[in-house]
Amino acid sequence: IEQDLPLQDVRSMEFGATVNLALDKPKIFMPESMSQSDFIANDDGNVVLTCPLGGNSDSWASRIRILTSDYAETNFILAKQFRASLHGIHTRSCVLHFHDDSR
Repeated sequence: IEQDLPLQDVRSMEFGATVNLALDKPKIFMPESMSQSDFIANDDGNVVLTCPLGGNSDSWASRIRILTSDYAETNFILAKQFRASLHGIHTRSCVLHFHDDSR
């Protein structure tokens, strides 16, 4: 099953959980502590990262605005999306632990 969801809903992601935990220790990622170094650019990756452009007042992207046809400002932002894989993970299967226990 494949599902798109925001990482803010996920408490942890567990990869490589097997019956024999003594030999195959699972790799666990906690989304709130992840950084750019946890990801590898990969056109076939199972992760889509969205990075807003701008944020730095000196950046060209911070000066670009999305406007309506009558030049009114909108609440939309510019962002770049790219596919990636998690560093050291070679499977698409994982166990997700959600913040909401009913999931």
